[in-house]
Amino acid sequence: MALFGRKRTPAPRAPAPARPVPGRFRPEDLENRIKRLFEAEGYNPPMLPTSASQILLMAQRPDVSIEDIHGALETDPMMVAAVLKLVRSPMYGRGDVRSLKDALVRLGVVRIRNLVMEVAMKGRVFKAPGYAEIMESLQRHGRAVAHLSRLVARKVDRDPDVAFLCGLLHDVGLMAILAAVDEDIDLGTPRAATLVPAARRFHAGCSAQVALAWDLPPLVLEVLAIHHQLRTKGVGIHPVAATVSVAEALSYQLGHGVGLGMDPIAKDEVEVAIRALELSGPDLDQLAQDGQQLLAQMA
Repeated sequence: MALFGRKRTPAPRAPAPARPVPGRFRPEDLENRIKRLFEAEGYNPPMLPTSASQILLMAQRPDVSIEDIHGALETDPMMVAAVLKLVRSPMYGRGDVRSLKDALVRLGVVRIRNLVMEVAMKGRVFKAPGYAEIMESLQRHGRAVAHLSRLVARKVDRDPDVAFLCGLLHDVGLMAILAAVDEDIDLGTPRAATLVPAARRFHAGCSAQVALAWDLPPLVLEVLAIHHQLRTKGVGIHPVAATVSVAEALSYQLGHGVGLGMDPIAKDEVEVAIRALELSGPDLDQLAQDGQQLLAQMA
């Protein structure tokens, strides 16, 4: 029965503001707006799951124990289940791991940190319904570059776990830009084929700002900021940035690029990275062969 015997008519809703048409998009508008957003005091990118944030911070402590990591992770059963599923997958080949404690003992704190981050990034930290397809492509590309970075690092005797994390997150700024544009009614929803190449020109700095907000290790922040330039002031070629650059070039060669006509870093920069890491032609052929076998197992 209607209230007081009368049927109430809902008040008409104000029409939602129309999004500008994609044709109004200008690359310079995007760069200026995103820079203002990312540089604003209190800017917070989409945040990681609480368990992932805790593990990132704890893994940077020299006195952290396996029990500490286990205690932080066991409060997030979904994360634990996803990490164990990944550990037991063909990608990692640890099908006999029985429990989280077993995984921690056998893999160690740093490897578990990387697994947690891989799960977090695979779990769609960044939401952008208007760019769902390219966001998924970026996530898969990041995982591919991470695993290839580990291969390259082992070949050149560098820390494979640091290289993995840098490779995994190298395009995190581009993901943050897509998420920000998808929410920005003033920019409309420009086509991904227009937006991504424009954003790529300045996404490395955005990646570093996301890394800062997430309290990532300083070395990771540094690499994300320069992964398309390779050089740091007064230092020359950064070996970890060079490692990620070679891995990214390999990812495109092996069919795990981003798409939309995007290329990895410039060819001359890839050659600089190859020389800096002292990789030979046979080395690169072997990396491509090993990488192809590895990425074929990526779920």
